[in-house]
Amino acid sequence: MVSGFLILLLTTVAILPEVKSVAKLAEPGEFPFIAIITANNNVTTFGVLISANEVVAASINIPIPPQIITIQFGCIFLNNCNTPKFLVERLEMDRRVNIFRMKLSNNTHHIAPIPRGPSQNYDSYSCKFVGSDLNSRRILSLDVIPINKDDCLKVGMTIFPDQQCFEDPSLSHEFNWGDVGGPVICHGFLIGLLSANSRLTQNIQFMYDLTRRRRQSKEFLRMPYRILG
Repeated sequence: MVSGFLILLLTTVAILPEVKSVAKLAEPGEFPFIAIITANNNVTTFGVLISANEVVAASINIPIPPQIITIQFGCIFLNNCNTPKFLVERLEMDRRVNIFRMKLSNNTHHIAPIPRGPSQNYDSYSCKFVGSDLNSRRILSLDVIPINKDDCLKVGMTIFPDQQCFEDPSLSHEFNWGDVGGPVICHGFLIGLLSANSRLTQNIQFMYDLTRRRRQSKEFLRMPYRILG
């Protein structure tokens, strides 16, 4: 016979409200592949290390043409990062999705890059978005879900062929311009970067789709050589 206490316990558990995901501040070493990008001696944005000497980032916050770009890894704040600087020697711009590929002058060592995801349907996957706090500029993450393009169109959102949508179901983060270029990561793979035409006040956002294999239209910008002091 089931005791009255056990019945009460089971009933209490059954009626507990669902706990929603909230934005989580990054801990040291949690996102080693996040690249903090400084252009013309001002911290401008962040990107993602995808190989030993290559970073991808949204172009919207980077001045064109930049005089010099340096990249740092291993910090949890976009400002006041004191780790070693890597010089960018070449920019490669994909105009279709407004993405820069940055080739570093030296390979990174002991920093694990994040691979780009295979081309497949990620709708309803449990993924993470990595952004930054508007005030402290500390890196943070939150659970997000990629959603079907048709669902974006149903709510009146115009989406381009090289973009996908994702949703913050918890409404726990106020998206801001500092988040543009933030990565969406699914099961250890990079699938996209938050795009500049997102409706930052809403829970549905756009991302540049990095999983599609396509012939890209590129513009090469040669960076001036400069020794760091």
